[in-house]
Amino acid sequence: VLVARHGRVAYLEAFGWRDREAREALETDDIFRIASQTKALVSTAVLMLQEEGRLLISHPVARYRARGLPPGARGAGGPLPPAREDARRPRVL
Repeated sequence: VLVARHGRVAYLEAFGWRDREAREALETDDIFRIASQTKALVSTAVLMLQEEGRLLISHPVARYRARGLPPGARGAGGPLPPAREDARRPRVL
């Protein structure tokens, strides 16, 4: 669990097991797949940013994509390619 306040980490703690059978506890830097839960998290974050006026869901994703991505950022399928073009139709959340 990570809670950020005013751009700083206010709370960071890991709960649960990385490997229950081996009794290996999760650590705060462990990485694992959360599958379809990503959609719910990202949708919530996007709508929160819209409410704050920091993002408009009517804008093309390419407008925001380059911000904050570290060099060499990778997705599940490998390196993230640059956005080539704007969406041809509006996205609906």
